[in-house]
Amino acid sequence: MFACMHNLILVFSGPYACAVIDWILVVYSCLYAFFILLSYYGFIYFMLVKEYEAKVIVRSKLKYLSLIREKLNEKRRILFRETCFGPWLDILFFDNETQMLDYILQKQCYVDDAHYDMPLMYHVAGRSIHFGQPEFHLITGFRFGKFVSGHSYSLGDIKFKARIFPKNKGGKLHNLDLLGVLEDEELFGKLSDDDAVRLCLLLVLEVIFMGRLLTEQVDDKLLRFVEDLQAWNSFPWGEHIWRQLYNQILNVVARHRFQHLKGLETSLKFVPTYTLSGFVWAFKIWILENFGRSNRWWNKRPDVIPRGVAWSMKQEAKINFDLKATLVEQQSDFYIQSRDYMLKYVPRTLKSKAPHDYDVYLQKLDALRKRGRT
Repeated sequence: MFACMHNLILVFSGPYACAVIDWILVVYSCLYAFFILLSYYGFIYFMLVKEYEAKVIVRSKLKYLSLIREKLNEKRRILFRETCFGPWLDILFFDNETQMLDYILQKQCYVDDAHYDMPLMYHVAGRSIHFGQPEFHLITGFRFGKFVSGHSYSLGDIKFKARIFPKNKGGKLHNLDLLGVLEDEELFGKLSDDDAVRLCLLLVLEVIFMGRLLTEQVDDKLLRFVEDLQAWNSFPWGEHIWRQLYNQILNVVARHRFQHLKGLETSLKFVPTYTLSGFVWAFKIWILENFGRSNRWWNKRPDVIPRGVAWSMKQEAKINFDLKATLVEQQSDFYIQSRDYMLKYVPRTLKSKAPHDYDVYLQKLDALRKRGRT
């Protein structure tokens, strides 16, 4: 069409009109390209900011800490508490509150230049908060330092494996094998105290702090490393465990958003789901630490270090929504003197305030928990 217009004007109007038309076509082409780009980036922006509820599967299983505490005798508990992971033996509460995790992860600012040293930013309730190495350090109590690859433990005999699993000389060990020894009361009882602690350290690291599956293999480097408990306790586990968590939560919602939104449009029964390994508990505690209103639902023991062990769920108390006078109160002077007035009393409705969106979320979460949906 544009070519025909160009030819007609060229025939009837001469070269000056042709130049004008050329200019108009250039402007039109630029505007057309602009609106195409605007539509494209508008769609991308929509995909990045649209929020929805998703189901989060957390692989890290803190329940094994209570199992370890149960299986260790008093002497072995003392030995374990002296290790770098010792404080975590006394954790009282380990509900990951996955709906809370998703609520905050939906608020994560997109990162296009990721690095472990840079904190992840979240925009929640009109303010920006960050989660990085310093916060992870305070919550976990894990040592940080120069990252060590573990190359020095790549070769050599695996003495721990030879002692505990003599029938599995050439095969690979799995986390399930470690758990099997722990649950075998007779076999676990025959281990030396140090080997019992070593086995528990490996299980805690793999299944809880790194969030690996029970079916996954245990790296031979770790099996060699745990032989030297002094070196194990001096290792910067904070850096090692932080990197695993960072990789898991970095842009996690953005990475799944397109698939989730497409699924929601396709079927009403579709449940958006994503899985997290790594020590997600540290992220959950960071959420509680960042909101003062958290103490309405959770308790924190201020003298407990690290902070990740200090939090526990408040016990639900029976609430009297409708106070009624007892027989003794009904016979008392103060009640009799005001009884007629109180019978006629109609309370005035208070002017409602807009609730804080974090309060709204916590109230919703509490209601779901009571209905057994969390």
